[in-house]
Amino acid sequence: MDLTIHMENKMKKLMRATALIAGMTTTGVVIAATQGTVGGISTGDLDIDVTINDEVQISNLTDLTGTFTGVDMTLTDTACVYRNAGGDYTVTAQGDGAANAFTITDGATVVPYTVQWSSDGGTTFESLATSVTSASHTGNAAPDCSAAPAGDNVTIQVDLAA
Repeated sequence: MDLTIHMENKMKKLMRATALIAGMTTTGVVIAATQGTVGGISTGDLDIDVTINDEVQISNLTDLTGTFTGVDMTLTDTACVYRNAGGDYTVTAQGDGAANAFTITDGATVVPYTVQWSSDGGTTFESLATSVTSASHTGNAAPDCSAAPAGDNVTIQVDLAA
């Protein structure tokens, strides 16, 4: 089984900085959007426009294994999804069957499966359709999911029907 998870979102931040120059003993020109005046204290303002690179990481994934015996089967895994400052992300899942279908095959028998995603500790699951972007979910603010609430913050569930 091959499941690819894509996370994406853009974040842009505008910061405003105020420069305070007190007791300068050297001469020179301070280039700023709003220039200060000569005196013991001089204040100038400038705008800083910074684009923060999109960062997302999924970690703590483990392979799902089991023996399919022809009866309904559910496999689950928990993982950590980090997103800049705990921002939102989306998921696009793709299977490895024809047209990215969620199927497992031994070469002769093809068994379809469904994939569900939970970002609330496994209470509520969203069904994922192959190559379709999910609803927005909130990532953890720390790459190792140590920010509150700490620990793996998603559950992936795969169901194989008899």
